[in-house]
Amino acid sequence: MKINLLRTLRKHSGVNLRKLARDSGVSETLLCQIEHGVTPWNVLSLCQSAHICEALGYSPMILFCSEQFITQCAKSNKTLRQIREECGHTLKSLSEVTGCCSSTLSKIERGKGMVTVKEHNRNAICRSLGISFAEFELALYRMEPKHVSHL
Repeated sequence: MKINLLRTLRKHSGVNLRKLARDSGVSETLLCQIEHGVTPWNVLSLCQSAHICEALGYSPMILFCSEQFITQCAKSNKTLRQIREECGHTLKSLSEVTGCCSSTLSKIERGKGMVTVKEHNRNAICRSLGISFAEFELALYRMEPKHVSHL
C-alpha cells in the first residue's frame, strides 16, 4: 500500500499517537514504528488492529479497502446516523420509508455484524437520506466515537 494507512486515518481523526496508544492498548513506540514503515501492520493481532481502527473512529473493515477508498473515507467525517438525524429521520421513520427493519438499520449504523442490505433497500435508504451510494459506503466505515474496551 502506497499511502501510510495509520497516519492517514490518525491525521484525519485528529488523534495524536499518545491518545491512540492509550485508547487502543498498543504501545506508542509500536504505533510510531508502523507509521514510519519500520514495522509492518501484520505484526499486530487482528484484535489489536481492530482496537486501533475503533479508537480512530473507523470500522476494522477499512483495513481491507483500496487506497482510493481509504483516502475518501478519511476525508468523510459523517456517520450514517449523523446523516439520518440531519435529514430528520428516526430509525422508525426511515424504516417505514425504506422497508428495511429498524433493527437492521440500527445494526448498519453501529457496524454490528455482517448485515446484508438488499439493493432495493440500499437504494431506498440512499434516496431517503439524499446521498449517493458512494456516500452511503463511506458513512458505513465511519463509526460513532466511543470508548474502546480492552479484551
